[in-house]
Amino acid sequence: MFRLGQWLSAVLLLGAWGQTRFAVFAAAIAGSQWLTAVASAGAEKTLIALAPLPNGSAVRRRLLAWMSLGLVVVVGLTAALTLFEGRIRPWPVAMVYGASVGALLVAVAALRLARRMWPDLLAMSAIGLAHVLAAGLALVGQWPVVAVLSALAGVAALAATLTLLAAWRLNGGATGTSPRSVHLVREMSLTGASEVCNMLAVAVVYAILASTRHAQQAADLYVASMVGQVAIGAVAYLMRLSGGALAVAGPVAAGVESAAASRFRTCAMVTAPHLAVVAGLLATPLPDRVLVSLATLLAVPPTLLVLRASAWAEFSAAAGRRASATAAVAGLLTAVGLASFLIGITGATGGIISLLAGIGVQSLVAGHLLRKAG
Repeated sequence: MFRLGQWLSAVLLLGAWGQTRFAVFAAAIAGSQWLTAVASAGAEKTLIALAPLPNGSAVRRRLLAWMSLGLVVVVGLTAALTLFEGRIRPWPVAMVYGASVGALLVAVAALRLARRMWPDLLAMSAIGLAHVLAAGLALVGQWPVVAVLSALAGVAALAATLTLLAAWRLNGGATGTSPRSVHLVREMSLTGASEVCNMLAVAVVYAILASTRHAQQAADLYVASMVGQVAIGAVAYLMRLSGGALAVAGPVAAGVESAAASRFRTCAMVTAPHLAVVAGLLATPLPDRVLVSLATLLAVPPTLLVLRASAWAEFSAAAGRRASATAAVAGLLTAVGLASFLIGITGATGGIISLLAGIGVQSLVAGHLLRKAG
């Protein structure tokens, strides 16, 4: 429902605003996804992995407290910046949206562990519906970009707050001593590195694209990516649900590095021909919109495979998690380096090429390091 709402609202907003104005909205929302990953990826996976321990409830309370504090800080900084400048900017408001969705994902994960599934469906459906309603208001009431972003940020922040309160209430009787903050931060950094780096690479691509003469292509890139995000989001959600079983399965930890290395090698082999095809599309006379759409859809299979491989590595022993994090950073640096050069020349398609190259490098490095670790 959430992804469907995002995609439907994107189509409506593109029709209401046109490509130029919608590109501003698309760059802001897509650029905020790295903050969602920072807030949720490592925290959610750490929460799932440590839930079966005797002090699991204490861990949940610590992470929920951090999510609440982080959300308050982001909202406060955005409000202070708005008051200081005397106007609302799209990017800071989008950061509130991204942080709210991230905090929400951690809260619903804590509730899922307590067998409370309905808050997840209810909260994410509410945000998806808010996307559609805000797009309708932009179409009928001629709402500007900042108004739509503010409405989405407000709904997301409210949903996150209510879900965090529900999770806090459920974990009110927590017992046991939580691990040291340094230990939790290290675990969060290692398990969330791949998702954070991938989302940060996407945010950089949108930021670079917005500063070039190809800025309008952000609209086509966003709409096309929403189609792929339906599949990517479904796979990521299923991996989150099964992550606890993977984390506590005793025999898995011993051989998971080799299994993850094999999956990364498969990802590298799949990414190479996809990268070649996308690069070859640049030589065709296809219109920019068709070119960007095809390139974006061709990037979906490698993205799914690297998500799957990373999930195995992130629930392995410490050496496997460090290898996965190192590879993710290598992929990020590759993607950013290429994007800074290619996007100015080839537009959004150059950004897709950069992201695919980043996935390829991440897969090769991870496969090598995990093979050594195993």
